[in-house]
Amino acid sequence: MIQSSQTMATEYSYIRADQPDAPFKLLIARERGHEYSANHFGDYFYILSNDHAKNFRLMRTPVARPGVTTGKKSFRTAPTCCSRISSSSATTSC
Repeated sequence: MIQSSQTMATEYSYIRADQPDAPFKLLIARERGHEYSANHFGDYFYILSNDHAKNFRLMRTPVARPGVTTGKKSFRTAPTCCSRISSSSATTSC
């Protein structure tokens, strides 16, 4: 995965590890005010996003059809909870 960001926006591109010559695919297009971090685990990307969330929210989207609008599942967190994504799995800790 390649991450590109500026002050108030983030964007990730990715390729399959077993297809290193394939063109990169965009995970979620950069949008002003939308900050996110992403990680891959199994058949999903886990995304920590400020999209419609004051203190960020943890979402997942299928690798086959990634994006904020496709197959997203939002995990509820406490309003003041700090969330993080580790390198091996998505976790939420307060």
